[in-house]
Amino acid sequence: MPAWWLTYYQHTLTSDNRGISYLKDVWGISSNRSITDFGVGYVNGTLLEILPEDNEINKTLRKIGLLNNKGHEALNDCVVFPLCDHGGVIVNLYGINIEEATGITHLYLPGARRGLVNRQAQRDALYIWFFRRIYG
Repeated sequence: MPAWWLTYYQHTLTSDNRGISYLKDVWGISSNRSITDFGVGYVNGTLLEILPEDNEINKTLRKIGLLNNKGHEALNDCVVFPLCDHGGVIVNLYGINIEEATGITHLYLPGARRGLVNRQAQRDALYIWFFRRIYG
C-alpha cells in the first residue's frame, strides 16, 4: 500500500486544528512525539484538491478504499492511524470519526485489520500492553 497519501494526512493533522483538538480534548493526547511515533494523520476531505487528474491514481485510491464509490474520501473527518505489519509496511488505516453526528465512530479501509503498534516506543518500554481489538 503506497504511503504518500499518509504523508499528506499527517500534514493535514498539523494544518487543520480539528484533528489535534480532538486528540487533546477527547483522548488527552497532546504529545507531539506520540503523534509522530504513531504516524497519526487527519482526513479533512482535501486530498482530491491536490491530486492531478489521473484516472490511474483515482482507480488505485478506490481500489485500496481511500476513495468511496462516490469518489469522496472514505475516512473523511477521521483521525487516522496506519496499521503496519511486522516489517513496518502499512497494510491498513484505522480511523476515528471526530463527528459524533454520523453515528459511525471507528472505520477501517477494506482488508486485514492488524494491530496498532508503536514500534519506536516498544524498544524503550518496561511494559507492553496487548489488546485483541480496539473497538467493535
